[in-house]
Amino acid sequence: MAINNKPLHGHLHSQHNVLISIAMATFVCMHANTAYAVSHEPCSLCHLSDPPAADGSDIIQALPDLCISCHPDRTGDKEHVINIPPSGPIPNTLPLLNGLISCTSCHDYHGTTAGMLRLPKETLCFACHKR
Repeated sequence: MAINNKPLHGHLHSQHNVLISIAMATFVCMHANTAYAVSHEPCSLCHLSDPPAADGSDIIQALPDLCISCHPDRTGDKEHVINIPPSGPIPNTLPLLNGLISCTSCHDYHGTTAGMLRLPKETLCFACHKR
């Protein structure tokens, strides 16, 4: 198996500070003493360098296209529209991407919660959409 044309067995070197939790199937990339837990994916799936650049300048594709490249099924009629300006105030906990609502407005790409949601599922939608 390979990711970004790199075999997994040769990609995971101790000098890259990559820890693997087999039981949890979680890869944790370490950079600048900050741990980013990414459910079931190595850093190289999204990043060109290992360890990843702290500022995210090494992602393999611009957001949100990077998200859609792995989740093309999340662009259908029943999904939240992206690449649009918000119609009202947005909490600081839900960041915009260049002033637009994006996948990363609701999902923390380094998150460890179910669905990598920035807020609990029960309150996420109502943070912007009133009942």
